[in-house]
Amino acid sequence: MIGCECVTDIETPKNISPSTYAHIMTITVFPEFDELKIFSEFWQKPFYIYYNNSDDDFKYRDITYGLNNIKVLTKKDSVIYNSTLLLEKTKYYTFIIFGSKQRVQAMLLKDSVYNYKKTTAYFRCIHASSDVPQVNFVINSNYPIIHSLPYKSNSSFTPILSGFYSLKINDALTDSTLIHIKNYEFKEGFIYSIILKGYSEGKGSKSLECQIIESNEFIKKYQ
Repeated sequence: MIGCECVTDIETPKNISPSTYAHIMTITVFPEFDELKIFSEFWQKPFYIYYNNSDDDFKYRDITYGLNNIKVLTKKDSVIYNSTLLLEKTKYYTFIIFGSKQRVQAMLLKDSVYNYKKTTAYFRCIHASSDVPQVNFVINSNYPIIHSLPYKSNSSFTPILSGFYSLKINDALTDSTLIHIKNYEFKEGFIYSIILKGYSEGKGSKSLECQIIESNEFIKKYQ
């Protein structure tokens, strides 16, 4: 069972209009809920995020920099995660909700790329499947790029030439292939988060899968 805190009333958010913001993208790869509600006192109203999301729904939201309390709620307003985040002004972040049947967790990743170039693509790998041991993310190119990750960890952004690539996620111990995606296109200037989610023995929407989130926010930033 997942412990939760029931909220009877959420206070009306404060209308704060700072001149400078941080920017945060919030996603869920937590299989136990199809939809979750995200609340912060600095947003005008809570918003929903969905486990099976479309690419169009992944976007950065402005939020006041500094300390921010973020609550993750079910659609019945039961709090399942509550944390205070420290955000730097003008910086971009991805806030990922994940976990097992017993525990809800989250990670805050800074979406920064060293020496960003609009002619290059960038990707990072994230292991968010609670019942899968260490895996190897393998991007097949002339020289395969491999990131070996245990559960609830991530790589930094890796540059890669734009083009079509084959992606495999292999069990690090047995080298057996868990996920195989053929001919995925990495586009110039875009950043990609490659996420392993679901359960190894899951069925239907809870089955093991790879979700790739594509963002062109950095292209806009450096134009």
